[in-house]
Amino acid sequence: MIQINGNNLTLDQFIKVVNHFKKVSIEQESIDRVHKACNYVKQVVESEKPIYGINTGFGQLSTVSINKEDTSQLQENLIKSHACGV
Repeated sequence: MIQINGNNLTLDQFIKVVNHFKKVSIEQESIDRVHKACNYVKQVVESEKPIYGINTGFGQLSTVSINKEDTSQLQENLIKSHACGV
């Protein structure tokens, strides 16, 4: 089992995962940091304080506020637009 934390994955380990289906787990500290970040984003959305890319548009649309009911759709659209670019 390869345990990752966001900073320690080597090329050799990556190859083992991709080519040899080596199992991967995420260190608990990393999971805790993701939960902390998620809670922060939820607080920002609820507060309606403008934070770039969370509840505002991107680039030239950065001054456009997104209402909290649409922030999930904004994030989904961001992923889709980046995927199209790839």
